Amino acid sequence: MPNYRSGFLTPNTQQPIGNYGQQQQRPGLLGRIGRTLGNLNTGIGNMLSAAGNVYAPPDMNLSQQQKIGLLGSVLGDMSVGPRGERTSNTPNFLNNIRATNELARQRQVMNSPQIQGLLSNVSDPALNALLQEQVASGDVTGGLNNLFNYNRSEEAKRSMIDAARLSGIDPATLQALEGMDAAGIQEYLGDMQTREAAGRDREIDLGIGIYDDFKGDIDPFLEIAPFYDTIRGATANPSAAGDLGMIFAYMKMLDPGSVVREGEFAVAANSGGIPDRIVRQLQQVQSGQRLSPDMRADFARTAQRELENRRARYENSLNLAYARADAMDVNREYVFPSDVSYDLSLGPDGKTLPLEFGVEEGPQDLSAWANEAVSANGNNAAIIVEAREMYPNDPQRALEEATQRIGYPQTLTAEDADFIVNTVERAMSFLEENN
Repeated sequence: MPNYRSGFLTPNTQQPIGNYGQQQQRPGLLGRIGRTLGNLNTGIGNMLSAAGNVYAPPDMNLSQQQKIGLLGSVLGDMSVGPRGERTSNTPNFLNNIRATNELARQRQVMNSPQIQGLLSNVSDPALNALLQEQVASGDVTGGLNNLFNYNRSEEAKRSMIDAARLSGIDPATLQALEGMDAAGIQEYLGDMQTREAAGRDREIDLGIGIYDDFKGDIDPFLEIAPFYDTIRGATANPSAAGDLGMIFAYMKMLDPGSVVREGEFAVAANSGGIPDRIVRQLQQVQSGQRLSPDMRADFARTAQRELENRRARYENSLNLAYARADAMDVNREYVFPSDVSYDLSLGPDGKTLPLEFGVEEGPQDLSAWANEAVSANGNNAAIIVEAREMYPNDPQRALEEATQRIGYPQTLTAEDADFIVNTVERAMSFLEENN
């Protein structure tokens, strides 16, 4: 008798003896019977499932129905046709099962509450439909990639809208941005930035032009304001050095464009425009004498009035410049910064800082005066002496030569030249006698 149980139910490849036609029909019949019995969950179905499990790859977890189907496929491949041919359908059968199982797994993942929750947040109707279609077809990779890209795009969109809101963009524009994607927002904001930059450059150019029209009254005040602070310090703490500094600061207030340098003799008279009274008082201090308290007070109060007069012109011109900027729709900051005070002579109350008059203590230190006189004007005195020796018979030519070498703007007078030389000689004599 043929061993059908051994031939059909185990991996034994022994072929049963019998009619080939009958042998060919048995696997198909057994497969149909196995599927039927398997569906009925009978003992024979369990037995066929266990037999099919023998051929299942270790990495596959097959259902009972799939195991029985696998058994049928293996039995079919074992059969020999009328011409001795064999089939090899089992690998494809297993691959189909793998594909079916993977599709089921993917659908299970995509149908999870977490994934569906993410999909529900997709506001783009077209993208939502695409993702739903991918979920239905089991295209997990494509769906997750699209979902990831969408979320990243949404994050970029929110970041750009938040930045736009913080920058002060108007509500209507923000509302328009909400209807754009990230790429559209980026392009729109880029175009807006370009337009704003062009408008800002135009405003800056106009602001500079407006300032240039009024700087004739604005700049001089800004130049003299620091000298008032020097004068206040000299009156609060009087000294010979302070007197000299105060007079030169006062001269700078009267003529901000002058080349007067503190300590130089006769420059005031030489530069022009300085009253003779001031020149005499300067020469008095340069000779080693002090100013009287009344003289200091007179200098300081005159300087204060000059400062306030110039401030009035400064503020008037600045207000006119701002008015023109407003009329031309130009930001005032591009004309002259309005949030920074360049007037250091104003106190917290908005008024000119008051003058303080101190009392000089102790005798005058003539050595300090002598050292300053020689240091500041020793070279000038030497130049004058050399020029006079070079042109002993032409005093005017000597003065012109000395003036050019010293660098004074106007030719020295004989009186100024004598004063420089005599004062330096007196200072040198004092230093020689006291050293």
